Amino acid sequence: KGKTGIVATFSGNGAAPARRQFQLIPQPGTSFEFSDGTEQFVHITPAYRHLGTLYTSDQTLDTEISHRLGMARSAFEQLRRRVLANRHLPLQLRLQLFGTLILSKLYFAAGSWHTPTGRQLERIRTAIGRMVKAMLGPTMRFQSTARLLSQAGILEPRARLAVERLLYAQRLYHHGPAFLQLMTHEEDAQQPFSWLAGLRHDLRWLYGVEAVA
Repeated sequence: KGKTGIVATFSGNGAAPARRQFQLIPQPGTSFEFSDGTEQFVHITPAYRHLGTLYTSDQTLDTEISHRLGMARSAFEQLRRRVLANRHLPLQLRLQLFGTLILSKLYFAAGSWHTPTGRQLERIRTAIGRMVKAMLGPTMRFQSTARLLSQAGILEPRARLAVERLLYAQRLYHHGPAFLQLMTHEEDAQQPFSWLAGLRHDLRWLYGVEAVA
């Protein structure tokens, strides 16, 4: 109880009746029959967190990104004065700690995300830029975010998400269960902004980077 739930998104023909039948009722959910013949009621919830990732019925990343940014900012503020903005520590060490302790919270499991919108990417980019400026001091206050991230050796959010998704794809197709691989293709067949569509864009980006290199 409390560890199993369905996050349902109804769309297309019949979506409204399905919402009335399964969601707009006193106890949203449906009965599920297991292979041994037993039945169990499974709740339908608007959001569900699993292994640190928040899944919502609207399938947008706004809530998840807000949560991740909050975690990253909280961790940054805890370490800012003593470690990350401590001028007695080498800058390269502080940047490494920033990547390990802060950016890891922000990008945890981001390889499973579909591609964020331009507005969402800008939110991430702005938040990272502010933390880096606070870490490096007032002399960097008037630097552009792009220049600041470049000087600090921090990937732009879109590039970092591409790397995370390529690494996730490697694990998915080497070790993932067959049903999960089939689900990614089924999702791709149903809607244009699927995870697999984003992966194709990332592969084209990677090919372009390698070609230039």
